[in-house]
Amino acid sequence: EAIKEYRRTLSVKPDHTYAKWFLARVLVSKGYFEEAFWHIRDLINANSDNPELYARAGEILVKMDQQEVAKEYFNRYDELKYGEKNGADPIYSHTKPNRGAWKEYFY
Repeated sequence: EAIKEYRRTLSVKPDHTYAKWFLARVLVSKGYFEEAFWHIRDLINANSDNPELYARAGEILVKMDQQEVAKEYFNRYDELKYGEKNGADPIYSHTKPNRGAWKEYFY
């Protein structure tokens, strides 16, 4: 039912950010990973400086068994959230000591 309502909202207003976000979450919970990923990609295209979108895309890609691509999204998340680039020294953080925790998926 929620999927139907979010899709109806998007048919009326295709750029509705919250409808895309929550539709993607519901789709993931139902196992529709590919469709959910493309909704998150649309959100990234519109909000490329939002680190949480990259983290969510990475999580979906892990569920799709696309670890190599997921790494790129998680790296971008760290870069936006903490200023950490591959090979660079991360910005020290007292508030988020778990930065880079996603790496346990891969290493």
